[in-house]
Amino acid sequence: MTGRHGLHARPAAELVSALRDFDAHVELRNDTTGIGPVRGDSLTSVLTLGVLPGHRLEVRATGPDAALAVAKVRALTVN
Repeated sequence: MTGRHGLHARPAAELVSALRDFDAHVELRNDTTGIGPVRGDSLTSVLTLGVLPGHRLEVRATGPDAALAVAKVRALTVN
């Protein structure tokens, strides 16, 4: 589940910035609406997901830091 404010510009920018620290390819999908997947390293793409409070965000990652990247997404998007 996403936080109480959804994934609007500020939290989306924080998420995209944090994901750049990992050696992983991350894709995000709004599981509630079916929009996506989009690249997690693109603010514009992440914002197109339209994640609102209570929506479920699906995350997939590959690469050496995949598990760390998924954990970071979870930490930044869960209440």
